Amino acid sequence: VMADDQFWRGGVATTFLTDRPDLMPDPANVPVPAVTQESLTEPVVAEVNGRRFVVRVPVELAKFGPGGANRTRLMRPDSPLQAGGTTGAPAGEGDDLTSPIQGTVLRVLVAAGATVRRGDVICVVEAMKMENELVAHRDGTIHELRVSPGTKVRIQDVVATIQ
Repeated sequence: VMADDQFWRGGVATTFLTDRPDLMPDPANVPVPAVTQESLTEPVVAEVNGRRFVVRVPVELAKFGPGGANRTRLMRPDSPLQAGGTTGAPAGEGDDLTSPIQGTVLRVLVAAGATVRRGDVICVVEAMKMENELVAHRDGTIHELRVSPGTKVRIQDVVATIQ
């Protein structure tokens, strides 16, 4: 799963493993690495709801990364992408900001015509009883805002157009 590009792009839901049984190896054939205190020496940065934490993981897991995706959710602490943290993980291509999650919009913090910078919070979406900030994926002006409080969004739904 950690090596799958779709996983790192964020276009996954709680049905990801059900939809992709090819990613689940037969448990009888999976080697279990020995985890010792010495092997827990590789620090990485994990991003959870836009907040970054330095955590220590087995070296075997630290080698996994985003596979060339536009954003990084798991990275080494000295990564140049570590600087300037945003409040959420931007999701979008071109002008369209898309929702990386399925949920209900609780709050919208901008209006059409507003000028935003990459990383500015556009709206807050509640998913599984957690509030998630959807942030601008680029600098620009909100050309179109497609959500309001109470709007239901699915993964990859366009939330706003930023030009």
